[in-house]
Amino acid sequence: MLDQLKDGLIVSCQPVDDGPMDTPAIVAAMALAAGAGGARALRVEGADNVAAVMQRCDLPVIGIVKRDLADSAVRITPWLDDVQALAAAGARIIAVDGTARARPVSVGELLAAIRATGCLAMADIATLEEARAARAMGFDIVGTTLSGYTGGPVPAAPDLQLVADCAALGGVVVAEGRYNTPALAAAALTAGATAVCVGSAVTRQEHVTQWFDTAIAKAAAARERTVLALDIGGTKSLLALVRNGSVLEERLARTEGPVGTPPWFVALGALAAGWAGRYDAVGAAVTGRVHDGAWRALNPGTLAIPESTPLLDRLRRTFGTAAVLACNDAQAAAWGEYRFGAGRGRETLFLTVSSGIGGGIVRGGALVTG
Repeated sequence: MLDQLKDGLIVSCQPVDDGPMDTPAIVAAMALAAGAGGARALRVEGADNVAAVMQRCDLPVIGIVKRDLADSAVRITPWLDDVQALAAAGARIIAVDGTARARPVSVGELLAAIRATGCLAMADIATLEEARAARAMGFDIVGTTLSGYTGGPVPAAPDLQLVADCAALGGVVVAEGRYNTPALAAAALTAGATAVCVGSAVTRQEHVTQWFDTAIAKAAAARERTVLALDIGGTKSLLALVRNGSVLEERLARTEGPVGTPPWFVALGALAAGWAGRYDAVGAAVTGRVHDGAWRALNPGTLAIPESTPLLDRLRRTFGTAAVLACNDAQAAAWGEYRFGAGRGRETLFLTVSSGIGGGIVRGGALVTG
């Protein structure tokens, strides 16, 4: 069965608790749909749901039971009775919380109970130390399920480093936790995962709907924002107030040195005199390279810039806003062509020949920076 998981997708068929899709019949339908899409295995919560899935689907099921305990933060299959119920329902693999936290039943006792049922055992861990302990105890599978969920803010990105570290220990490793795009799932396999488990992005319609709704709301709000746009070139500097792709006002001045010095930023701010309070953010396209907020010259003969000028910090102070973005001017032009010009909506390679030669690439809807 473990060979069946190799290089495959596991779909976690767990609807939102007490939501409109939280019924055994719908969970079973989710399982069938996942199988039709190519899933190699399923992860299902609750003995009733496992039984419903096993009646209609022949994919192996990783069974879990989630409980909210008053005296322990452990939620995944905390009781020996849970192990028995999942095995009786037909689960082929039983997963338990393998973290080093206070619990009603020890991890060793749970593992022994799983072995007694003849099922395979999976340890959901949060750290490399817990993965080592699970391997030493004899778990068949280690899952990175709980990384980021045992204290503190939950990260947005999955823990690919933990996947790589667990893979180095040997054995079967399932990458799980915040793998919500195909690209992230592929990255987990590249990092060394045996298989990848995906849940919310596939089976929690409420979550996916919220992701889209939030993105649309942000885009709608951005259309109403006014941005102070700066184009700092080797010979001239252009400032403009821009809203939703339309230029409201603009000002043009010669680029005069010493560029990047405190007095130069004061003079740049003076060019925007009278616009204070009229913009929500600042975007700067500059000649040279911007990396980690620092600005340096690529061609000092054209425009000398003090080494590692803290561009973002200086712009924030000059214009009185924390919402500041800056990048190389050729890269900014590539993005402009992608959004509004000849490359609109397409993979774009942009080249410019002016005081210098530069270019930019938009690939997969994102600007390539560096």
